Amino acid sequence: SVSHHLPYMQKLFILISVLLLAETGYSQTDSLPRGGIGYHLTKAIEKSREKKYNEAIAIVDSVLLIDSTKDNIYSLKAEFLWMKRDYHNAALFYKRAMSLDTDSSWLKGAHLFLGVLYEKAGNCEEAQRHYLKAIYLFENVKRQNDRFFEHSNIIDYAVALKLSGIEKEWEGLMSEPRFNKYHELYKGQSREEVLDKFWKEYDGG
Repeated sequence: SVSHHLPYMQKLFILISVLLLAETGYSQTDSLPRGGIGYHLTKAIEKSREKKYNEAIAIVDSVLLIDSTKDNIYSLKAEFLWMKRDYHNAALFYKRAMSLDTDSSWLKGAHLFLGVLYEKAGNCEEAQRHYLKAIYLFENVKRQNDRFFEHSNIIDYAVALKLSGIEKEWEGLMSEPRFNKYHELYKGQSREEVLDKFWKEYDGG
């Protein structure tokens, strides 16, 4: 699951560190001027830290001209777009990133977040579709590495239930002993309050 407990920029620098380590996989002829893929994505992040989101997005677009097969590049562009409050296009690029990711173990939380992006963009029908998809995955798809994401998965599952309007299951989860240590996060809150708190975690608080 995509963790919404890491600070925003920390997530970005983890992403770029991974890209820099993988840089040797690109030939010199494929490299962008004055550096490779990781170099330019680092420059894009620097621009975003200066709130120059259009410039950051332009750099990512130039990278996509060289390599349009990496899910994390689309994810990065999606993040810059949502920082611009362009939620519709952020959702489109995040959805594209999800379609390219070969590790489906994180798609539970990803569908929830995509639903929230669509809701922020005003597309509630598409948002509901992804909330329900997230719930289906949480309830029916179990993987060995789920134990590493137990904390974020149970919270994301609870949020998906609340945002989808499935109140009976939401209330049932709130009363389960395994949710006791998370009660202070969401118990007793309205749908709007849950959505606002969840979004602030992703959006830097």
